[in-house]
Amino acid sequence: MRPATNCIRTLSHRPDLSPGHFHDIDSIKIAESVLGLRHKQRPGYKKARKLRLLPKALILRKQGMHQAEIARKLNMPRSTLHDWLKKA
Repeated sequence: MRPATNCIRTLSHRPDLSPGHFHDIDSIKIAESVLGLRHKQRPGYKKARKLRLLPKALILRKQGMHQAEIARKLNMPRSTLHDWLKKA
């Protein structure tokens, strides 16, 4: 694995390189941040996600499913689901 400084030096001297040229996670994160390619969430994505998943979670909970099972099924953290159900 190349040290982070080598990665940054390479990117600053070779603007033709993209994050696809790097194969380990640290180098990819550094390359993305240097190139300005970090994924940015759109405003309101958390609220939209909650509005989409909360009704499904409530239905599954009323059917007797455990919170851990619901979280796994909806692909979300258990703590987030717990907070949502507590406030609902």
